[in-house]
Amino acid sequence: MLDATSGALRGVEVAGRTNKGYAAFAQACDGAGGKPGKRAQLKAHEDVVEAYLSLWCSEPKVSVWEKVKP
Repeated sequence: MLDATSGALRGVEVAGRTNKGYAAFAQACDGAGGKPGKRAQLKAHEDVVEAYLSLWCSEPKVSVWEKVKP
């Protein structure tokens, strides 16, 4: 869900998981298996000026809203 405004992207990266709760969030945000996570990917894009992560899990029922940039 991104909004391209004045040549700069602002938006929310959204991800859902069926299980593993915060452990699944950590893997998505921080990366795994040598691949960068969502935080690093968003920070690496110079055209992204404002970004948030919206993560949720169905079992256990947990969610996270995190500001990544600026």
